[in-house]
Amino acid sequence: MKRFVLLLLTIVLTLCMLASEREDVVYRIREYMQSGMYDQAIEELRGDTTGTYAGLYISLLNMAGHLYFETGQYPQAERYLSEALSLWEPSSAEEAATYATLLMMLGIINDQNGNYPQAEQYYFRTLAIRKILLGEVHPDYILTLQSMADVSMRMGKYAEAEQYLHEALAKQEQLSGSSAAAYASLLVSCGELHLRTGDYMKAEQCLTDALSIFRNVSKTEEVAYDYILSLRDLCVVYIETRDYGQALQYGEQALDELRQAGKERDPRYAGIWTNLSIVYRRTGDYEKADQCLQQSEEIYRDTYGEQHPQYAKILNNRGNLYMTTGDYAQAKQYLLHALTIYKGTLGETHPEYATTLDNTGRVYSKTGDYAQAERYVTQSNSLYKQLFLQSIDFMSAQQRAIYWVSMYIHFACWVPQMAYESDRHHHSVSTLAYDNELFLKGALLQSSEAIRRSVLESGDTVLVREWEELTSKRRQIMALEEKNPQSEQLMRLRGEAEELEKRLTRSSASYRENRQQWEVTWERVKQALMPNQVAIEYMSAPLNKDSTMYCALLLRSNSQKPELIPLFNEKEVSGLINTSNAKSINATYAYAGHGKALAEHIWGKVLPSIKLGEEVFFSPTGVLHQIAIEQLPYDSTRLMSDVFNMVRLSSTRELVFVRESTSPMHATLYGGIQYDASADALYAESIKYSGLASRSLVNDTLDRGRALPLPGTLKEVEQISGMLSDKYAVDVYTSLSANEESFKALSGTRQGILHLATHGFYWPDETAQQTDYFYRRMLLSPEDEHQTPTIDPLDRCGLLLAGANTALQGHSDRLAVGVQDGVLTAKEISLMDLRGTDIVVLSACETALGDVTGEGVFGLQRAFKMAGAQTILMALWKVNDDATRILMTAFYRNYIKGQSKRQALRNAQQEVRNYTLTETKGAEAETTLRDRYKNQGKTTSNAAARPAETVTTQPYQSPYYWAGFIMM
Repeated sequence: MKRFVLLLLTIVLTLCMLASEREDVVYRIREYMQSGMYDQAIEELRGDTTGTYAGLYISLLNMAGHLYFETGQYPQAERYLSEALSLWEPSSAEEAATYATLLMMLGIINDQNGNYPQAEQYYFRTLAIRKILLGEVHPDYILTLQSMADVSMRMGKYAEAEQYLHEALAKQEQLSGSSAAAYASLLVSCGELHLRTGDYMKAEQCLTDALSIFRNVSKTEEVAYDYILSLRDLCVVYIETRDYGQALQYGEQALDELRQAGKERDPRYAGIWTNLSIVYRRTGDYEKADQCLQQSEEIYRDTYGEQHPQYAKILNNRGNLYMTTGDYAQAKQYLLHALTIYKGTLGETHPEYATTLDNTGRVYSKTGDYAQAERYVTQSNSLYKQLFLQSIDFMSAQQRAIYWVSMYIHFACWVPQMAYESDRHHHSVSTLAYDNELFLKGALLQSSEAIRRSVLESGDTVLVREWEELTSKRRQIMALEEKNPQSEQLMRLRGEAEELEKRLTRSSASYRENRQQWEVTWERVKQALMPNQVAIEYMSAPLNKDSTMYCALLLRSNSQKPELIPLFNEKEVSGLINTSNAKSINATYAYAGHGKALAEHIWGKVLPSIKLGEEVFFSPTGVLHQIAIEQLPYDSTRLMSDVFNMVRLSSTRELVFVRESTSPMHATLYGGIQYDASADALYAESIKYSGLASRSLVNDTLDRGRALPLPGTLKEVEQISGMLSDKYAVDVYTSLSANEESFKALSGTRQGILHLATHGFYWPDETAQQTDYFYRRMLLSPEDEHQTPTIDPLDRCGLLLAGANTALQGHSDRLAVGVQDGVLTAKEISLMDLRGTDIVVLSACETALGDVTGEGVFGLQRAFKMAGAQTILMALWKVNDDATRILMTAFYRNYIKGQSKRQALRNAQQEVRNYTLTETKGAEAETTLRDRYKNQGKTTSNAAARPAETVTTQPYQSPYYWAGFIMM
């Protein structure tokens, strides 16, 4: 308003100065202006833009544009402001400030009209001028940063939005502290950004913090606007977290504020009606949902017309509503209209466009038009991939995981479901399904590995040093989570670690130069196959809450396209799997037990498409991660692995990127570990290492019994060491030297072989939540608190090393500060640098288990992959000590003879199956019997002497002893 008064005074003075030259013109202009007839005043001078009245003409344009803007008449304001800017070159700082204000107004107008790229340009020019004139710690400069952030969000440019908001928050705090209304306004923008990237917990925190500030400041019009926006967005938070009671409460509260202010038709708030419609739709009140959408639609149409992105969003929501109610014709009409508007306004790379493409594909699928369904879902699939890859450029690993959840339903549900349902009618969809599985399996893991390799192999010492700092902070965070989970220091460290990680992500650009790993398609996998090889991607398609269909996507070197083979419903096989003990395991895999039925479900329909003796590469999904499907019966006497060369992969993508083995000839072995140890003994071993101050389990009440010794593991590592010593430099850690400190000290070293013969553990979530320690972690889980709380799977599985019984029996408080407790969790392993390790052999129980998602198994295998290991040999169930020792020694004997890792394992398993044990029985038994009779005072003189006999058995023939070991 101050600038407006200055502008008005300038016009009046100009009029006075010119009065003597053309009094009639000046008089008419003065009359028009006083009567509010700005258009006529401007027309009076139109055409004389370079002569005597040029300055007056520009001033009139500025003034009229400003007045129209203030009264919300944006078309007229834009026309006059644009013309003024085209004619005006400011010649002073004061004029430049006014010029920047007009640019800002044009930015706001274009922003409101949905012309986001043009708005961005106006804001950017404003920012540059204000930075020079006002400096960076000035309200107007900060406001422009916020506007840049908001328009970047609306354009789907989340990385830029985050940077602008980060800078604006820092400047505003410096200017007015963190309790001012302007700071709260920025928090509202931050909340919206977190909503768009799926981080509902952070969104809720920002918005509730903003509300607290707004309630303690005077209610200006700007504060009232932001206050209502914070209520609107909190409604969205609770919609997305399925707390519909809270969502309705905040939505209705926002409407009440609007009614009191008389702004129910204000387009800035129409999103409130949209949000309420979603609440009503999801709670089954479709009539109210439709009424709310009609209200939003009318407001946007009357204000902006029918070519605005917000209008398209209403059409998309109405399409969703009609799809829910089964009116597919109406749904299709609205969704196609929305796509047309989005395409012309936001373009074909915007997240909103992707969402509407997905919805359109689903409608066509429901109406049986599978060709059209594939067309739209293929487009959305490609766009979602690109959006996720963009997130790698600026998000932390945790932020990516949260963002991935927001699009996970597309990759893990919609695409597989559509592929299964439409393949019978439209077979080309199998190509989309195969490519989708290639992306889905390991997307998060691949993104983290790409950044990590980019940093550590960059040769940039600054980047590497910062990565080491990040790893150190993560270890400190783990330690504080265990000791003081509510501390301010922990909150600060988390923030510092996240900012450091994002900075590293933005700096480590080399991984973006090679996009091949993200662009693998079924054709490239096909090209990697030899004529005697088959690739199978298993796919799970959720059909509804209680039904998941499994399919095989089979590919050969001469395939025209992948073959989609429907297999079984998960309910048909889940009841056949039981690995709780040796007897149930044998029953699960035996041909005469459940093995025949399992093999029929999983392999029966696949076998006609493969030939005996071929090499079968397969990537499991879902429940198949829990089964050694390569060891299921082929017939009554042979297994699948007997007649095919079976190769398990996390994804058949791996066939495209075959890495040459250049692993160092160094092996580190752990075995014969002493789980019971005094605190003094553990301390004596611990002080040999430094810089590893985090501990796995620090809780007095954690009591899971004690780990029993594994005597076979000492003999195992001694035998393996002897076999490897001719070719490898071997380090062996046993007894108390096999502690957690020694293992973590391997980080950054180069290992060819890493062998761990010990106890492994995997605790299901419901079991882990029964202890105080895990309950605290549950509350700190990155999952949103409005969802069912869970504990990070990488905190619930691991390996036991020296002295672990102290923690397992609940006495970790007895350990000296800095002494590791011997419970090595998967999360701790994931922080290590094991790049170059050719194979990690987990000669331990249940090391292949974890939480199964469409993205893979979250357990030890994931942790070692995150650390950089190439291949992992692990177990699906509790293994036998002696049989495992025999299998492992056979594996290494085969391996050093030149067999591949997979051949060595397959042959070792065969050796255990055929292992022959010869015992002498009879004479010893008779002697024992005679001694017993003597002890009872009875004679044995008439007892018949039985000759000793040699008995040969195969004690480990049952699948329990060898089938559980898998390699990935």
